[in-house]
Amino acid sequence: MAFNRAVSEGQLKGPLVISRDHHDVSGTDSPYRETSNIYDGSAVCADMAV
Repeated sequence: MAFNRAVSEGQLKGPLVISRDHHDVSGTDSPYRETSNIYDGSAVCADMAV
């Protein structure tokens, strides 16, 4: 809510990007690691740390 309010009041101006925090790297997927067991053959997803 504070983020939306800051945008609406002009305290923050775009373009703005809201992203996930990947500092806990054990939670990220990578096509080069043991977490890459994607069975449809695509081998990538939007959250992979490539």
